[in-house]
Amino acid sequence: MKRFLKQHLFPSEDPLKLLRHNRGIIILMYHSVHPPVNKVDYKYSISSEDFIEHVRILKDNTNIISTKDILSNKNISKDKLNVAITFDDGYKNNYSIASKKLAEGDIPFTIFLTTYFMKRRFNSFLDWNQIIKMKESMDVIFGSHSVNHWNLTMLDQNELVYELSNSKRMIEDKLNDKIDLLAYPGGGFNDNVIEIAKEVGYSAAFKDRIEKGNENNNQFHIGRISIDQSNSAINSFIGTLNRVEKFTKIKK
Repeated sequence: MKRFLKQHLFPSEDPLKLLRHNRGIIILMYHSVHPPVNKVDYKYSISSEDFIEHVRILKDNTNIISTKDILSNKNISKDKLNVAITFDDGYKNNYSIASKKLAEGDIPFTIFLTTYFMKRRFNSFLDWNQIIKMKESMDVIFGSHSVNHWNLTMLDQNELVYELSNSKRMIEDKLNDKIDLLAYPGGGFNDNVIEIAKEVGYSAAFKDRIEKGNENNNQFHIGRISIDQSNSAINSFIGTLNRVEKFTKIKK
């Protein structure tokens, strides 16, 4: 109650001080991080200047952990807000910009790959050499974001199995590592999608949103907060961290 009053009735209080008094767990969802000289008309691409400030704020005021830490309930601080950083789709600038800044601070992060984008070598997306370099030199976890980034709830059973199993298998083959994390493309999922995800070998799956009144910490609908052009400005970013609903552990 005291924290609620501070955040909602006394907004003039230092937002960074409020951030340092937050507890629990949140997971951030990024997509693209573009150079400051490029103005990008894409909601999910934020400037590298903002991203660098986000990393500084998180490193100075929170406990940054990995998605695996959250799932295993390890390295969770009781005295700070715990934050995990994730990226969806697999943009090339995750390697050229974002990962370099995260590696400077030994900060863990997770990238969910849409494997068709890698296969076709689209200019905006990562290639496998870049992905392998990150795996070999950084504290990064890779997960699946399906093959084609289609809404999984709109697919028939065979298509659904293909999207979830083939993306998983391709990443495993390329990285010679087990892949068991999934992020639902566009946040689309239902009970059938969850059942197939379990059957093909995923241990957890992540949404693209926090939903009020719904559980955000169930193992197959783990909530994330989108960081995009609507909230990437520094004051808005800090406000989002303070405002968003937190959870304490993942329900198995």
